[in-house]
Amino acid sequence: MRPVEILMEEHSLVLRMIDVIRSVSKKLRTGVGVPESDLLKILEFIRGFADGCHHSKEEKVLFPALESAGMQREGGPIGAMLKEHEMGRKLAMIMSDSLSSSGQSGDFRLRFAEAAEKYADLLENHIEKENGVLFVMAEKILTREQQNKITDDFIKIEIEDTGAGVHEKYHGILLDLM
Repeated sequence: MRPVEILMEEHSLVLRMIDVIRSVSKKLRTGVGVPESDLLKILEFIRGFADGCHHSKEEKVLFPALESAGMQREGGPIGAMLKEHEMGRKLAMIMSDSLSSSGQSGDFRLRFAEAAEKYADLLENHIEKENGVLFVMAEKILTREQQNKITDDFIKIEIEDTGAGVHEKYHGILLDLM
């Protein structure tokens, strides 16, 4: 499998979670009860899969390979994607902080919903740019040999960094929330 195919497949899972996030946020805004355990599962997916597994592959492997192949980091698509990854992490932290203060304030669910909606908007646009621009460019500038090495490095990240069975675990979380 080509590296962009792997990343796009992961994007499809993140987009499914974005649908869940939007649904949960709507419930939170209208006062419908959502178990805190579901909110924690959303955060676990965001941090473990979207950031820990997926963004890790991009930041540790794909982006450096693209830079080595001549793609500009600062002022280019790589720099923009990295900034958006950081924005996503900050929004996940706001969601987490809102849950940490849940016993102290009744509006924690609204704070969670606001940050979650911003996260969903950010990631949806981010994925559109990666799929439609960055990955198209990557396919053009990376040789077949470079792409094979990237795929091998992705597998290595899943084994060494995120651990075996990571996709199955996060598929399960997603199915639990759907």
